[in-house]
Amino acid sequence: MSYFLWIEDFENSPQVTAQGVLGSILKEDLFSDKKQQLRNNLKEHGIFVELNFQDGLRFIRENLSKIDYVILDIDLPAYSDEDEINANVLQLFRDFQGYEEVTDEAQDEALIADNCKQLKAIAGFYLYTELVVELGFPKQHILFCSNHAENASKSKEDIR
Repeated sequence: MSYFLWIEDFENSPQVTAQGVLGSILKEDLFSDKKQQLRNNLKEHGIFVELNFQDGLRFIRENLSKIDYVILDIDLPAYSDEDEINANVLQLFRDFQGYEEVTDEAQDEALIADNCKQLKAIAGFYLYTELVVELGFPKQHILFCSNHAENASKSKEDIR
């Protein structure tokens, strides 16, 4: 059996999104509109689902050896509302977005929020870079699957 990592925030209906991506290979009754139920159902079939950038990055760095293929959303929230932002994401902000921590807590929270907003539109590309450039994962085993294609053209222009 092949194992998949799917990093998707399900901004729209999880059931509709999952059917659109996996409907031709899995039974329809596996697709729930409840994110946690959908995650559990898909995991039983070798598909690990992470719902935000931070959790996806953690999974990639800690469990990539368990995965054969990756499906990436482009537009992802930095982290979940239930968690706090972790050191890995803050380091990415420092390295690539110019974030510098300030002592005033309210001002620092505003800076982090701005960085999270900036990351959201291109988070999948950061994950792709981590997979291919940093970890040597085969790019042929990665599929972008997103309703945010406009971010792909913007990023393509930025690369040139």
